[in-house]
Amino acid sequence: MAYEEKTDWLPDDPINEDDVNRWEKGIKDAHTDLAAHKNDMNNPHNTTKAQIGLGNVDNVQQAAKKDFDKHEQDQVRHVTSTERENWNAKETPGEAQNKADQAEANAKAYTDSFAARRDNPNQVTKAQVGLGNVENVKQASQADFDAHLSNTKVHVSEGEKNKWNAAQLIKLTGDDGKRIQLQDGTDILTLSSGFYCAVGQSVVNNPVEGDATWYNYDIVEGGSGRKTIVAYQSWGSMMWIGMVHTDGEFRGWKQIATTDFIDRVQTELDLHENDKTNPHSVTKQQVGLGNVENVKQETPDGAQKKADTALNQSKDYTNSTAFITRPLNSITDANDLNLPPGTYRLDTNYMNANPVLQNQFPLNDNRTGLLIIYPSANKWATRQDWFSISTKTLYTRVAVNGTDYTNWYILETSEGSQSKADKALADAKNYVDSNYTNNKLTVLTGSNAIQDARTSGNEYPAGLTFMDIGANNTTGYPLTYGI
Repeated sequence: MAYEEKTDWLPDDPINEDDVNRWEKGIKDAHTDLAAHKNDMNNPHNTTKAQIGLGNVDNVQQAAKKDFDKHEQDQVRHVTSTERENWNAKETPGEAQNKADQAEANAKAYTDSFAARRDNPNQVTKAQVGLGNVENVKQASQADFDAHLSNTKVHVSEGEKNKWNAAQLIKLTGDDGKRIQLQDGTDILTLSSGFYCAVGQSVVNNPVEGDATWYNYDIVEGGSGRKTIVAYQSWGSMMWIGMVHTDGEFRGWKQIATTDFIDRVQTELDLHENDKTNPHSVTKQQVGLGNVENVKQETPDGAQKKADTALNQSKDYTNSTAFITRPLNSITDANDLNLPPGTYRLDTNYMNANPVLQNQFPLNDNRTGLLIIYPSANKWATRQDWFSISTKTLYTRVAVNGTDYTNWYILETSEGSQSKADKALADAKNYVDSNYTNNKLTVLTGSNAIQDARTSGNEYPAGLTFMDIGANNTTGYPLTYGI
């Protein structure tokens, strides 16, 4: 696959493995083309010995030994291991891309142009190739000279020198390719592009102050003082990102949530949501029940107040809502969620003539009456009231979020609530008087006491039981003695 250059790089574009591989392939292809041409010893340009001023040199003559020795000692054309390491350490991915693109283009143009010419295009002379003084004297063997000339380990090309001399001077890592460990007291926000590491508490502006664990920092600079800083906590595998905006304005650290972090938060939220033990210690005063006694039955006055409140709230709600009186017998389906709000009157004859409609109202109270439909925003909870004129009874039902209507429920009147409260009080007094007297007091002590509050009610004796709980009761009872 041919090399494809990328010419639309932006300052903050990430560099991945595919990009580096693509650059390396472009450089390799260029070097391969150049090496193939350079190693072509079949005279690809058809250069003649006359063209280079050696028309009189026989095919058995070689370069002089002194010239070979002089070339071997030439330190300008050769490089040392130290020079090669220094040049290689200067390259960066971005510059490598630019130079790889240019090197490939130059190599292809050079190769194509010179490969097509057969007229000694560079007007090469024997002096230009270091053979101006060649005489018919004994010289180094052609095999030795060719072997040295083709040795790419000690020679460099002009393209390589240009590439190394123009390399980026800033090192992103240490000489060994590892992260650069920061000195104590280093301010992270002042660092240039590179890859660093440090103990969190030993540097300034770490995402978590005082953290004694190791951190890795990836920093990329942009224009006008902008930087992108990514910090990784090595031990906890947590990540933060910090942005330095124009002119060095630090916008703070933002922690990047991972899936395990989100799952942990969701688990804690689910546990809290399902905690039915009053985790917030809500009091009855906070929910508006500060005056309510902790008893199981309703008092007559309480029942009356609740009934009166319900009636008044119903009246207030009805009076505050703009109802439209609909024509008599104007509906055929009371379960239709799209019925407009208002008051509908239905008579007995109409109900009898429509059995389906009749079955949609309370059984045995589905004759003459008023159907009231309350308005509901977005139909999230549509309410209907049915007032039976024959029995003077009020029913209600609701449809939530577009579902079917619930069954009908009777709304209690103040008189009915009072009557039920009075009966409940009378029944409670009668039950206590009949079942709980001093004559039925039971005292249980020692091993006879019930040991576990989870014991079913059938295990308790009838009447009042005064019981010594004792130290052996490990569950259920909060006090030492109790009834």
